[in-house]
Amino acid sequence: MNNIKRETILKLVLIFSIIDPELAKYIQEQSIEISRGIIERFDTPPEMIEEELDKLRGVDNYSFTSQLKSYFGSLVFFSVIGLLVGLIFKKADPNAID
Repeated sequence: MNNIKRETILKLVLIFSIIDPELAKYIQEQSIEISRGIIERFDTPPEMIEEELDKLRGVDNYSFTSQLKSYFGSLVFFSVIGLLVGLIFKKADPNAID
């Protein structure tokens, strides 16, 4: 699974950083507009809407560092899940004959 995630991250970095940097900006703008629609449906005051959208505009989710953080965050998350599953299914004596 890590190889798949690593390849995906490398492809995304290649696409958003080298091949088509404008695509990242376009996706970011579309995400902000979708967020605006969702926030407006909750009858949020206009001042709060603009404040939240300014926060979203300040974050670049498609930069190399953001994608690297995402990779390592998911690596840590799935490692913890794997450890928990290992603890749950661990036998008291692995050499015991059932």
